[in-house]
Amino acid sequence: MCAIIEGCRMDTEPQRFETWEDLQEYTWKVASAVGLISIKLFGANAPQSEQYAVTLGHALQLTNILRDINEDLANENRIYLPRQDMQRFGYSEDDLIARLYDDRFRSLMTMLADRADGLYLQARKLLPPEDRRALMAAEVMAEIYHTVLDLMRADQFRVFEKRYSLSKFRKMAILGKHLLGG
Repeated sequence: MCAIIEGCRMDTEPQRFETWEDLQEYTWKVASAVGLISIKLFGANAPQSEQYAVTLGHALQLTNILRDINEDLANENRIYLPRQDMQRFGYSEDDLIARLYDDRFRSLMTMLADRADGLYLQARKLLPPEDRRALMAAEVMAEIYHTVLDLMRADQFRVFEKRYSLSKFRKMAILGKHLLGG
């Protein structure tokens, strides 16, 4: 619970993160810790469900960060992308603030989306069969967010121009699929 409070406190002012590991400390507080509480509320009991929640939390929050780049910039120039990752592609904070959309930005976003894909895959592998039913809500959320990530990728990450989301119908279709055991 303290981690969640610390994550909320961190969100009261802009943060900067040097590395992916630094960002993971933040995503743990604002997403993974929430997942750990949620799995208990959902009735998940397998020990492996905790690692599932932590990994899925990182995936969901990273997807959220990528989707919300433009909104975060509009909110006090908040930048959640790790500096080290940006530097790897020669893309600066000034480039981001200027909303410079070029090959460097697309390459950076592709690498970060690949990182999120890896986390979704890892979470799926960690999902204990005995808690599959209890964690259906988490799996629905995972599919919704992963689908948003796929939409961003297919559209070449035009996050400065639009906010990616799914229609209510598409979300309900995903829910229905999971309710039917798909």
